[in-house]
Amino acid sequence: QRSEMQLMVMLHDASYQMLSFRRFTMRSESPGWRGDLEKSEFTPQSETLVVPPGADRLQVLFTAENWTVLGSAGIAGFRVLHQRAEGQEENIWPDPDILEGEDLDQPEGRPRHWQRGRIGARMAQVVTLPAVGAGHALAIRDDNVRLSATWQADLPLGDRVEPGDVL
Repeated sequence: QRSEMQLMVMLHDASYQMLSFRRFTMRSESPGWRGDLEKSEFTPQSETLVVPPGADRLQVLFTAENWTVLGSAGIAGFRVLHQRAEGQEENIWPDPDILEGEDLDQPEGRPRHWQRGRIGARMAQVVTLPAVGAGHALAIRDDNVRLSATWQADLPLGDRVEPGDVL
């Protein structure tokens, strides 16, 4: 079985009706993999999403594809860059380097803006990045075919975006 995990991004309206859904897949070994998340280089990846009319909330899910996947994946420096029609770009995601929270130097740490799913919670971990001041990464170390770990975060958009804006 090929190792495959994913980051899903959803845009919802005020009643939590899904308006848009994108899945970004992580397969096999990435460039920079050195056998363990703490020793590996994280490879930047950039994707785009257009804000649909009525979007009120952005939801992010970091998870395994299905319950048969075993392996490790991590995300670090997660940002949502907002680009208005004028071309200005800004990060609207809070705490992209995961510096805020409790016990972040422990795998069971609690990042301020992210929550673990209840199933397989011990496999959703916080990893301290080796470079001083680099912050932390969210990791899924899936070692059980009967469980699947998940990290989830929600961002109220308010007046930060308008329909047609690119994220």
